[in-house]
Amino acid sequence: MKLLTALLVVIGLVPSVAMAWDANKDGKVSKADFVAMDTNKDGKLTAAEAKAAGMPDADFKKLDKNNDGVVSSEEWNATYMGG
Repeated sequence: MKLLTALLVVIGLVPSVAMAWDANKDGKVSKADFVAMDTNKDGKLTAAEAKAAGMPDADFKKLDKNNDGVVSSEEWNATYMGG
């Protein structure tokens, strides 16, 4: 399955960013992915947690709206859950 997903990303049928952040591999970025990436379960994503899940540093910085070095569940929700 990983090989198929990688192939689809390469040929452009699946966006690479969404797949990189799809921690539970359900084909979409959701609150469940945030929970899965938050390995210490403190309600925030650190740069290290995001990187371990495959999120590029530049994308982490875009999600960290207040530049405090973590992505809160509120920042995640504002981006992916529509508010």
